[in-house]
Amino acid sequence: MYKNKGFIPSVLIPEIFKPSLDKEDYLPELVDSLSEEGFYCALEIAPVYDSNNRKKIKQIVTTKELTLVMWMTNIIDEHQLDLSSPDKKRREKDVNIFLEYINLATECGAHNIALISGPFHGEEKLTESMSGFIDSLITICKEAAKNDLKVLVEPLDRSAHKKKFMGPTTELVEIIKKVRNEQPNIAIAFDTAHAALNSENIESALSSAFPYTEQIHLSNAVLDKENRMYGDHHMVIDNEGFLTQHRIEKFLKNANQNGYLNNGKMRISVEMRTPEDQDSHYYENIAKNILKQGLQILK
Repeated sequence: MYKNKGFIPSVLIPEIFKPSLDKEDYLPELVDSLSEEGFYCALEIAPVYDSNNRKKIKQIVTTKELTLVMWMTNIIDEHQLDLSSPDKKRREKDVNIFLEYINLATECGAHNIALISGPFHGEEKLTESMSGFIDSLITICKEAAKNDLKVLVEPLDRSAHKKKFMGPTTELVEIIKKVRNEQPNIAIAFDTAHAALNSENIESALSSAFPYTEQIHLSNAVLDKENRMYGDHHMVIDNEGFLTQHRIEKFLKNANQNGYLNNGKMRISVEMRTPEDQDSHYYENIAKNILKQGLQILK
């Protein structure tokens, strides 16, 4: 293994700026201001439905040479899409709906689209869900490749809170391997909270996922089932959850020492949702300082 210092700082706009994004016209201005400081080299956004806003964002991304990820989760949730459904007809219909929105990413100048699986339908349907998800991903990757887009897959928890099919890191790795036999433009978006809620050690999980991972979310969660905050609530990084600042430092040092930061090319953001009645810029500053401290310890 080689040693390297650093990673690519990213900001997860739909979560940190969630209270501010009720009006989409604010987004290009926000993208521009976040890129102005020069700290963030990558941005993550939700789907943008206004064509003029897409044009503005593309111009900023192109001019500033930023890597842009468009998370398609909103589309999946709004249309209740099940890309891993064991029902072939349902799955193919949902994939076709999903494909209709890929152009939103292209017109924003995105380099990646990111998605999640459908719900977990039970152990008895696990094989059908896995086979179906592979088929869905191949179809999506083929369409994405026409627009020079890479597809990122984020595993969630299977039984703790979100209860999605995908799922355990080792299973996703096997899926990614099979998809890459057909389409190389696919990778993993690793999330610390989801791995922990799947009862995985986050260092071991990243070790398994690393050869296929291009992005990491530092996300906190409460793992105590008796706690009212149990699950994946995109909470602030603090001592109530498992992912404290000290735990982040341990995770990043391990990732760096084992080469999991991919020669400084790994994109990392802090997944943290600003409460509706609070200042998004305050929370963005918290997230930024966490990333800055992470970079500092890797010097």
